[in-house]
Amino acid sequence: MHISRSDRETSIFVLKWSDIEKLIGAIGKFLPITSISAACVDRLDRAFADIEELKKFNNSKRAAIIELNFVARDATRSQRFSILLNTDERRNVRVSLEADEATAIKVNDLYEDFLDSVRPWYSWIARADWYLVVLGIGMLIQLGLLGIVMLKATSISFTWPKDGIPIRELLKGFLVGLSPVFIGIAMSRVRGKFFPTGTFAFGDGENRHHRNEVIRTVLIAAFVVSIVSSVVVSWFQ
Repeated sequence: MHISRSDRETSIFVLKWSDIEKLIGAIGKFLPITSISAACVDRLDRAFADIEELKKFNNSKRAAIIELNFVARDATRSQRFSILLNTDERRNVRVSLEADEATAIKVNDLYEDFLDSVRPWYSWIARADWYLVVLGIGMLIQLGLLGIVMLKATSISFTWPKDGIPIRELLKGFLVGLSPVFIGIAMSRVRGKFFPTGTFAFGDGENRHHRNEVIRTVLIAAFVVSIVSSVVVSWFQ
């Protein structure tokens, strides 16, 4: 029985040399790797003769890899496997598989295990829609503050000022209401830069990944502290 699969999906990955060697070694037991190619930020496509030639590529910032493709075939070309990984935010992994049932099942399992092994700790952050996250957090904070006010108050009354609401207060309320949108835009930019969908962390890319890892840790810590601080300050006001 001949089995095939052709699929595109979104998967967060950090690809290191050890991951590439492990993938090629595992797939090579069933289908030998016949080609390795890459697309880079300098708009030049590069084809590598083998893994050793890929290792010699510096992956510098000016020519950083944004897409890497591995193709494996048998001698008769009746069985084929390819995996393409890139840095797009959506549908950044493409797999194509055509092989006999026994080989196809094993290679497909290897592919799924590979994606699991290269998934970083921040994958949930990179996948999140930060517009919705910020809006949700803002609503939770407002509801929490409202609950605190209601718990502290002995009675609550609503009155409308006889002279209306000053334009400055209206403008202030408008800006406060829009603040989650501005924060969401800023957070999305931060996510795209420091929590990328795909990272090729080898050559010079390893140093870039390490720098971003430090920044990611600081950002997460600062974000948690800011939320906790705002809640604590509001409680004691």
